Amino acid sequence: PCFVLMCFLGLVNWQVQERLAPNANLIQDQLRNQIRNRGTLANLDGKYWVANDRRIYSFALTPKTDPNNTSASDNETAPVPVICVADCALRNLVVYEFVSRGQELQTLYRAEKAVWQEDRIRFEGPVTKSTLTGGNVASVKIEGGEIMEAENPFLAIRKKPSQLSSDDIRLQIQSSESEVEQRSFRVALEKRYSTLFLPLIIALFTAPFALSLNRKGKAVTVGYAVALWLLFMGVTSSFEQLGLSGTLSPQLAVWAPLAIFASLGGFLLSRVRT
Repeated sequence: PCFVLMCFLGLVNWQVQERLAPNANLIQDQLRNQIRNRGTLANLDGKYWVANDRRIYSFALTPKTDPNNTSASDNETAPVPVICVADCALRNLVVYEFVSRGQELQTLYRAEKAVWQEDRIRFEGPVTKSTLTGGNVASVKIEGGEIMEAENPFLAIRKKPSQLSSDDIRLQIQSSESEVEQRSFRVALEKRYSTLFLPLIIALFTAPFALSLNRKGKAVTVGYAVALWLLFMGVTSSFEQLGLSGTLSPQLAVWAPLAIFASLGGFLLSRVRT
């Protein structure tokens, strides 16, 4: 019954990590930033800011339920997309384009609607383009248009795996251009999968100390269990760092400690006197 309960807790743990934890962690980080900023609120209007070496983008994400969002499906009901991938719809987009390594503002674009595609941002509807030359500002209104961007700048909205579901982590892996970032997300994805089995494995190597009829006091056996748990945490953390550094594959870095301690737990159970 104990092991069946651990399997059930693994399923509950998975559901929490997939459905509740991402938004809860996002709210937690926002509150932490608010406290650090001494109560100053950010993004009250749902706007985001991202930047690269040439441009700064200010924008809001179109809700998934909006029919103008080409990336939405009929079954999606979340208020906004977690990350912006191909055909991600944007609104109230402002693009600040700089020259001289970001030291001088050259062009300003204002568009009510835009769409990110593979290597460009395509404006939809009327666009106000302001050009700054010689201290003067010249503004013109154009219809549509696009600007080239080699990498998706809007992926930086949510970078923490704790704020993403497993599907969103896979999207980040596919869209990321950085090998280090891909490795980090792959380790995070394997860790997310391991949450299904983590309670069962912990029970395997701690249950022998609870079931044993050894003459030693219960306090001693509990101490052994705690020591083994601390060893487990240290080994998993060490293997995770090896996975993040590229020394081990993400699968081996996450699953090897679990396999080792599951085998140890099975061995201890086979030797316990009940």
